[in-house]
Amino acid sequence: MALASQQPRHWYESLEAMSVTLDSTIQLTERLLQLSAVKHKEQGERRFSPVNLYDIVQNGCFTRLAQARSKHIDLGYEGEQDAMWIDGDEVLLGELCGNLLDNALKYTPERGIVTRGLNGMVML
Repeated sequence: MALASQQPRHWYESLEAMSVTLDSTIQLTERLLQLSAVKHKEQGERRFSPVNLYDIVQNGCFTRLAQARSKHIDLGYEGEQDAMWIDGDEVLLGELCGNLLDNALKYTPERGIVTRGLNGMVML
């Protein structure tokens, strides 16, 4: 309908709807890829290796920028700017960080603020 219309407003509405659909498709694809990696890890032997938590947190945030933008959420970072190394499973830690960010974005009201960060300490 938007293509047949001569109204720019209809074009804009159609593009907005496509953008939301595309963002949802990207999120679903990322989740499926993460799930596949986790399933693959479950089948093999777990081996911990040095993992940079800073990179995991930054990557988790970067891949969720569209999700934050769609709700006009200010997604920010506070804390350590340098590498923070621990021994762990990069895929599973990425999944953990992703789940935390997904929940924060899901339950934060529109135009809210989500701040993630690292404080230089690792606590279990």
